[in-house]
Amino acid sequence: MNPIYNAPMLGTHKSEQDDAYQRPCRKSVLVIHYLQQDSEAPIQGPAPPVLQRYAKKILAMNYHDWTECVRAFSEGLRMLPGEIDITIEIDPPLESQQIDTLADRWSNGLPASLRQLWSEGSARVNCPYVWTPSPDELPSLNEVFEDNDYIYGGARFEHAEQIYPGNSGADAGDEDMAAVLGKAGLELWCRCAVFLHVGNGDCLGLDPESDAEDPSVVYLVHDDDESSVISPSFSEFLAAWQELCYIGPEFWLLDYWIDGDRGVIDTTKNKTAELHRLLTRRPQTTKA
Repeated sequence: MNPIYNAPMLGTHKSEQDDAYQRPCRKSVLVIHYLQQDSEAPIQGPAPPVLQRYAKKILAMNYHDWTECVRAFSEGLRMLPGEIDITIEIDPPLESQQIDTLADRWSNGLPASLRQLWSEGSARVNCPYVWTPSPDELPSLNEVFEDNDYIYGGARFEHAEQIYPGNSGADAGDEDMAAVLGKAGLELWCRCAVFLHVGNGDCLGLDPESDAEDPSVVYLVHDDDESSVISPSFSEFLAAWQELCYIGPEFWLLDYWIDGDRGVIDTTKNKTAELHRLLTRRPQTTKA
C-alpha cells in the first residue's frame, strides 16, 4: 500500500488580515502519493527528506479551488499601498464533449491534469498584475528583489483550444533556430504544448513525452540553448506558482527559487515567506 502525504494547499495563509484571500483556499488539498515500500501508514505533516529523495510524487489537486484562489488573490492585490494595474479574466470550465474534441490533438492522450483543470477550474485564466509600491513599502520589496522598484506576475494560461503539442510553430528543420536553441532546445520547442507566453519571447510548455498524466513544465528560452524543466509536473508547478504569488514567470524573477542541483522550483527558501507578507498584506483596521 502506498503511503499518502496530506498537506494544506500551497499558498494557504493563517494571518487574520489575509482572511479574504485564504477563505477559498482552505478546502484545497494537495495529495502526494509516495511510492515507498515497507510502509502502510499515511504520513502526516511534511514528508521526510529521505523520502523526498527517491519517492515519485503524483499530485491530485482541486482545480476549482485553485482557480478561486487565483481570483481571491488577484482581488486582494487592489488593497496594496501604491499603484496596482491588474486584469482579472477567468473563463468558465469546458464541457466534457468539448474537452474530448481537444484531446484528439494529443497523440499520447490528453494529460489528466489538463482535463481536470479545464473541466473543474477554467478554460483560460488571464490575471496579470503590476504593482509599484509606495515609497514607504519600497524597502519591503527590496528585501525580496534588491534592485526592483516594482513587481509583476499573475496567474495566466492560454485558452484550452490553443494548448496542444507542437503549437509553438517551431520548425525542426530550421537550421538557424537549431544554431540558437541547440538541438535539444529546438526539439523541446517543437514537441511541447505551450500554455503561457511569458512576454519576452520565452514560453512555458508541457512536455508530452515526460508523463502522459501530468507532464513536466519546461521553460522555453527563445534566444539561447538554456531551455530546461522547472517543475516535474504541471500540478506541482501550479501549486508552487501559487506559493510564489504567481510572480513572473520570467526566469530572472524565478531564479532565486530555482534549485541549483535539480533545476526546478523550490518554494522552501526563506524569501517565499517574505514574498507572501509583501503581496498579501492588508491595511490595518483600528477598533473603535
